[in-house]
Amino acid sequence: ELGAAQAMKLVISPLLKGLQALHEKGIIHRDVKPANLFKGYEGNYLLGDLGLAQFEDKEAQTKTGAVVGTMHFVAPERMTNPKLIADSSDDCYAAAHTIIKTLTGKHLRNLLPHHYPLLGMKAKPLTAEVLASCGIFEGMAQPLVKAVQWDRECRYKSALKLLEDLKDGFRGRH
Repeated sequence: ELGAAQAMKLVISPLLKGLQALHEKGIIHRDVKPANLFKGYEGNYLLGDLGLAQFEDKEAQTKTGAVVGTMHFVAPERMTNPKLIADSSDDCYAAAHTIIKTLTGKHLRNLLPHHYPLLGMKAKPLTAEVLASCGIFEGMAQPLVKAVQWDRECRYKSALKLLEDLKDGFRGRH
């Protein structure tokens, strides 16, 4: 668990800038999670482990029909439809979950026990109020809620836009 200012500088900004760089090259990471963030020389965390990465709009190199990624960080539609081709919204979902874990020390499954996508289980959507009750500023909570929506069309497609909205929310600190 890091404070918001420290997390923004050391984790959130490098994570989302790294994802954006991958996405601009047409690469989807597919396994964004805290364990794949590695501490750099300057103390900031860098996204690594591209073992499951694939080019956007390409079929996966992994076994057909297999769910790829770490279960609790995989976007919901990937659990219910593993043949669906991954896109940048999948990485934004996992990045937001990673950020929530960094800021609160809790997984989504602990904040909303039925929120994770195993077998398509679905409860009430995550709200900014739930995140605020865990100490996340309301201004930062809103973008994180958008990033972990069940409907991929409602999620961020751009890691850079997610970063901009989080920075704006952090500056506003509601």
